[in-house]
Amino acid sequence: MPAVTLGAIGDLDYARGLAKKGTESDVQLYTFREGDVNVSMVVPFRHPEKVHPLIYAVNAGDALLLVVKEMNRDLGESILAAAAAGQSRGLIVLQNYVQPEQIAPLLKGTSLAGLPITTDDKPATIRGKIAELATPPRDGPVRIPVDHHFNVKGVGEVVLGFVKQGIVHKHDTLQVYPTKKTCQVRSIQVHDVDVAEAHTGDHVGLALKNIEHDDLDRGFVLAPEGSLSVADAGTQIALKTSVTPFFKPGIKAEGVYHVCHGWQFISARAKADLAAGKEGVVTFELAQPLAYAPGDRVVLVNLDNAVQRIVGHGFVG
Repeated sequence: MPAVTLGAIGDLDYARGLAKKGTESDVQLYTFREGDVNVSMVVPFRHPEKVHPLIYAVNAGDALLLVVKEMNRDLGESILAAAAAGQSRGLIVLQNYVQPEQIAPLLKGTSLAGLPITTDDKPATIRGKIAELATPPRDGPVRIPVDHHFNVKGVGEVVLGFVKQGIVHKHDTLQVYPTKKTCQVRSIQVHDVDVAEAHTGDHVGLALKNIEHDDLDRGFVLAPEGSLSVADAGTQIALKTSVTPFFKPGIKAEGVYHVCHGWQFISARAKADLAAGKEGVVTFELAQPLAYAPGDRVVLVNLDNAVQRIVGHGFVG
């Protein structure tokens, strides 16, 4: 069944009128079905207090729902985060008489610049437009970043996550990155329905065998053995880095930043300078392990800069 996952940012209340709320932590997950398309939305409802939920939302989504209720700094940070994540599919909804020419300067030069814009915010209209964003199949070994996990009596350990690529099947054996542990998929649910397999864009609940609760954490990634690389804590990795011109301090050698990939939020120390608006290779020393595939895109964040927390993005060599 076709599916799409969206990072729903901007007006964080808008999703309530579109869908049913599911799991809640520092993000809220909403789901609905439009025709034959399963839709999941990640709402960073703890933003702007915390930047983590915003990064999780734009990294989790295969597309973007940006609802603009007013022009303010929080909107600017949301747009920078989505652009750093490389979001280029989705929909922009304008409310409260905000006009396209008002938001255009914020989108110029970013991956969001080509997104369709509408002022028709009726739920039925928007649900239909979202369904048109169903994610095309993404070939390759299945990859499922874990967003939540818990133990269910009589079932065992259950993880929730979005299928970022490939297909997961019942009885698959998967490695729990960045660890060396493996587990077997006992059963799969999509939107609370038991299925034999799940595809790119699905938000899945996986009941697992041969794994304990303490062996899992948010940000861990389920994928076939050998399909991902792991940079251990203390490792230095080189990122082809681009600093947004809005992060005025630029990257400073020995400064502490966060490398954000999927639901991984990894502290790292820069080993070189890179000025605002510039591109270059910067080496970072990781404080925790990072699971990735070569060429993956990461978002760079600075938690200490209250004015602008989005640093830019990088690609892992």
